[in-house]
Amino acid sequence: MPLSGLGSNPSSSKSRFIAPVVISLVLQVALASHISILGGTFNLAVALACALAPALAPGQAALAGFALGLFFDLTNAVPVGLMSFLLTIAAFALAGASGGHALGFTSDGIRLTAAAVLVVCLAYGFASFLLGVDTSFVSSVFGHGLATGILSVIASLPLLACFGSGDAGRGFSAARHGSRYKGLR
Repeated sequence: MPLSGLGSNPSSSKSRFIAPVVISLVLQVALASHISILGGTFNLAVALACALAPALAPGQAALAGFALGLFFDLTNAVPVGLMSFLLTIAAFALAGASGGHALGFTSDGIRLTAAAVLVVCLAYGFASFLLGVDTSFVSSVFGHGLATGILSVIASLPLLACFGSGDAGRGFSAARHGSRYKGLR
């Protein structure tokens, strides 16, 4: 599966993705679902899907979102298919909004990823209430949904740093035309 917008060397861009994905998946199974703060848990599947999606084409992002959602559904005691559905839609929307360019740890990347993570977690809390998994609306949406969203946004920050654009032309020393003096040639 080719990764678009990730530089010219595809092998280095793929290897840059493998370690954070594997570490996130292992941490999701081993630790994340067992740590609860204010009724919310870290959802690394949501953080990973929303941080990875801008670097992919919309179709690839939808497949990645579906796979990560199914991974979450199968490793937790939750309704199967709900997180898959939500992450498929969120990853597709993020990939379309970013145009296939990895946003990385920038203000735009953090805002877009945080918004998507919060929307997915709040929608998951609301759907859990509608499906009867949680009996209290306030506890489901604001307790579990919002707290999980905030924790997952925090978890997505290191992933955004790993999945950054990787362009060598970023920063203050990016002189693309040879001189900073525009009028003198």
